[in-house]
Amino acid sequence: MKKYILKYKFSFFSTALLITIYAAFNVAVAWMLQYVVDAATGSSLQFFFRSVMLFGLYIVLAFLVEILLKYSKARYIRKTITFMRKDLMNNVLKQDISTFTKNNSAKYISVLNNDISLIEQDYVLSIFNIINNIVTFSLAFLSLMYINVYITLIIIVISICTFTLPQLFSKKLSRKKLNYSTGLETFTIKIKDLLLGFEVIKNFNIESKAESEFKNVNNDLESNKEK
Repeated sequence: MKKYILKYKFSFFSTALLITIYAAFNVAVAWMLQYVVDAATGSSLQFFFRSVMLFGLYIVLAFLVEILLKYSKARYIRKTITFMRKDLMNNVLKQDISTFTKNNSAKYISVLNNDISLIEQDYVLSIFNIINNIVTFSLAFLSLMYINVYITLIIIVISICTFTLPQLFSKKLSRKKLNYSTGLETFTIKIKDLLLGFEVIKNFNIESKAESEFKNVNNDLESNKEK
């Protein structure tokens, strides 16, 4: 997986850098608001106008960083997923006929479509979410340490609990995702078989059987989400 994630290193690290900058802007908003409030409650009108101008500049810069981040992230994901699909397809085409025919072609379709989508959502995007969470937490931690050490300690305890609890269910979540991926594969195979056999279904008047088979595989797919 590493070869896919780091295939476009510049795009990846530039996106990570923009995430870091954007996280810093999000944490800094509290300080900026405090700066404006202090200026508003002060006696100097000039100081207040200067603080408002700085806050306006902050908003503009934060907006520009957000736009750049969305563009950079979308561009990186598009390039990475495209390369991943291309690489997987090349590996399929390099197989000999006997190896290829061991699996239903719908299985390959499921991998190239459904599984790639799951990887994009649960792996690629998760990396950027982790970077954002780490940077935000670190900067917020430093800010809180500066404000009040005791409050910081309480928040650390709460944060540890917040990060620990999901780990207790990580294996179960991974198993559910695997079951769902397998279910998507089975679903794709059945859909392909039913559509390819459309004329047979009509000629032999077995629509009810086809509907029943589809109902079963459809229910199984949804049930996999709950297992």
